[in-house]
Amino acid sequence: MFDPNEKHTLSAEHHHSDCDDTLFEGRRVQGKVKEVFLRGQMIVDGEQWLGRPGSGEFQMRGEAGGF
Repeated sequence: MFDPNEKHTLSAEHHHSDCDDTLFEGRRVQGKVKEVFLRGQMIVDGEQWLGRPGSGEFQMRGEAGGF
């Protein structure tokens, strides 16, 4: 679920990952993800991570850019 009108400041402190920094730290943006569902199960509810390790699936991708 995405709220296109909510304004907030990006911060690694609120990311749901093992990274402790972000290139966008402190950037003010409009639009925020409120809920995330994976195969019918809610895995993000606001700032709270509800997912379980191993519930995702690695997606191989090709080269970026195409230059």
